Amino acid sequence: MKRAVCVLGAVLVILGLTSCANKYGAVIYDNAREWIKEEFAENNRVWEYYEGEEQLTGSYPSSRSFLVKDEQRFKEIFVEEPQGLEVNFENEMLAVYTFRAIYIRNMKIDSVKVESDTVGVYLEYAKAKVGVGDAVAPYQRWVVVKMDKLDVSELDMGILK
Repeated sequence: MKRAVCVLGAVLVILGLTSCANKYGAVIYDNAREWIKEEFAENNRVWEYYEGEEQLTGSYPSSRSFLVKDEQRFKEIFVEEPQGLEVNFENEMLAVYTFRAIYIRNMKIDSVKVESDTVGVYLEYAKAKVGVGDAVAPYQRWVVVKMDKLDVSELDMGILK
């Protein structure tokens, strides 16, 4: 009986810690390119990547981020009915991040922070397995993070090194 109470206590502590780690209900959707409208993707390229055999260069930023808080902005960015993505804009919003990637490792959320009028969403690559190569030719990668709707108008989003 004493052991069962200790195990139950440990489980409750672990659940409490994990729920505090993501107090904004953030969920990541990695490699979300198929959800992005072609025209939007073309108008929001990032610096130097390959598309097929063609190397795209120019004066583009290394990353771009977009805050999506309503249906109108959603329709500007996303294809009609993106499979697997449902958003209730009354209480949810999206952070969209595109960047020049050279790794195919999965992304995960490191932290979500709110300061004043800005939400900061910080990502990191999942740990690589030792001895497994995962670097590829540069490509433009898209990540979407769905979270609770916040009273912010600015987005700071990036990858922690």
